[in-house]
Amino acid sequence: MPQGTETIPTIIARILLEVLRYRYFPGYVETLKKIGRIPEQARVIPFAPELLNQVQSGQGDKPQPCTLLIYPDPPLGDDEMKVLNSLDPGIKAWTPFQPMPQVTRKREQKPLSNKVIGISISDSPDLQRLGFSAVHQQRALIEISRHLLAQGASVAYGGDLRPGGFTLDLVEMVKAYNEDTTQRGEKIQNFLAWPLHLKATVEWQASHKNEVSIRAIPLPQDLQLPPFSLDENTYLEPNNREHRYVWARCLTAMREEMAKGIDARIILGGKVTDYKGAFPGIAEEAALAIHYRKPLFVLGAFGGCAGAVGEAIMGNNPESLRQDYQISSSQDYEDMLNFYNQKANSDAPHEEINYDVLVETFHNTGFKGMNNGLTEAENHRLFTTEDLDEMVYLIGKALCSPISGAV
Repeated sequence: MPQGTETIPTIIARILLEVLRYRYFPGYVETLKKIGRIPEQARVIPFAPELLNQVQSGQGDKPQPCTLLIYPDPPLGDDEMKVLNSLDPGIKAWTPFQPMPQVTRKREQKPLSNKVIGISISDSPDLQRLGFSAVHQQRALIEISRHLLAQGASVAYGGDLRPGGFTLDLVEMVKAYNEDTTQRGEKIQNFLAWPLHLKATVEWQASHKNEVSIRAIPLPQDLQLPPFSLDENTYLEPNNREHRYVWARCLTAMREEMAKGIDARIILGGKVTDYKGAFPGIAEEAALAIHYRKPLFVLGAFGGCAGAVGEAIMGNNPESLRQDYQISSSQDYEDMLNFYNQKANSDAPHEEINYDVLVETFHNTGFKGMNNGLTEAENHRLFTTEDLDEMVYLIGKALCSPISGAV
C-alpha cells in the first residue's frame, strides 16, 4: 500500500467521529449555556467558521446584530478573524474554553495584551503511574500556550527550548495569533541562565529572532571574584560540587529575574530529582511567585513537582519536598547542598537550602492565598482536574476577567 494511503476502516472511523462531533458539540455547548458559562444568544456551529459559510447563512445579505459564534477548538488565528470581520465587524468567534467577550461591534484589545505569563515545562516522573504519557503533557502545554497567545499574552519559559518540536509549535502559534509582526519577537520569552545561554547559537537565535526573545541572565557578580574567579564567556560543566554550586546559584538568579518579569506563573509536571538547581525547579519557581506576589496556577493532574507543591499548599508534607529524601536520592546533590549551606553561613549572598522553610511557605499560602482570581474551590479543582479543557477554561477565566486580581 503506498505511503499515506488510508484504509477503508480508517476512513469510516474518521467519518463516524466527525458525525459524533457534529452531534455532541452543540449539545455540550447548550449545557454550558445552562450553567452560565456561555451567553444564551450565542450561535453554535460544530466547525470553525469560514467566510463562505457565513455568506451562505445570510450573514452577508444585510447588516446583522452582533453575532457570537461558538465553535470547537483550536481558536482561529488573527488572519482568519480578520477575514471574517471583513464580512461583518460584529462577528465574534470563540471556543467554549476562551473567556467570553462582550458582544459589541467594537473590536476590543485582546484581554492579555502586554501581559507575560510564565509556564514551567519539565517532564513529570509520575506520568505512567497516573495513566498519562509525555504526549499528554506536551499537548497540555501546547493548548495552554495557544490560548494565552490567542488572548494576546506573551509566554515565558526558563531553560533551553531548542530540543524537540515544542519550540516550533510555539513559533507557528505566534505567527497565527499575532498579526502585528513588530511584536512577535516578544511573544516567546526564553529565559536562560549562565552558562546555558552561551550555547544558544547565533544561527538558532537568528532563525527565530522574529518569534523568540532570549533573556540571557548573567553570571552573578560575586562568582566572578575570588575564590571562584569565573570567566563569564567560558562554559562551565557541572562536574564537581563547586561547579554544581555555581549552576544552582545561576539557575536561582534566572528564576528570580523571571519571577520579577512575569505577570503570572503556571506550573505542571516537573522533576523532583536529577536536577541542577538548589531545589526542584518548579518548586523554586512556585515559591518565587509567592514571594513576589505573582498569581500562581498549580495543575496537579500530571503529578511530579507541581503535584508535590499542590499537596504542600493543601497542608500536607510530600515526601519529595523533604530534605532527607532529596539528599538520599543523589550523592552529588548532597555534596552540593552541604557546600551551598557552608557558603550561606560564611560569605555568600544567599540563604541556606532549607526544605522545611520551602514547605512552610506553601502551607502558609494555601489555595486561598494564590492571588490568581480563582476561589479556593476553583483552585482546588484546577489542581485535581484531568480535563484539559477545564484547565484552559479556569486559567483563562482568572487571567482575562476584568475584575480579577490575577493580572
